[in-house]
Amino acid sequence: MKTGLIKVVFCASLVCFLIGLVGMEEAEAVVAAPVEHILRQADGTEFPARQWGDEWSHGWETEDGHTVIRDKVTGNWVYARTDGK
Repeated sequence: MKTGLIKVVFCASLVCFLIGLVGMEEAEAVVAAPVEHILRQADGTEFPARQWGDEWSHGWETEDGHTVIRDKVTGNWVYARTDGK
């Protein structure tokens, strides 16, 4: 009787593991948190912004909807512009 219970527990554990393995790729992605963050400029000034997007396309925008990006040289957040291409 104990052997039968061990087999059932083992099979159930194996099934749960395999289901988790199959669904793992889908479980890694989430949408950006819909909360306000405070971003800091290089000089210490701060402003509120929120994240948008998912794992493939994402970014930051101000309260009034303007996209901002971090300038790698200065460390400041700047308004994003399209390059016209």
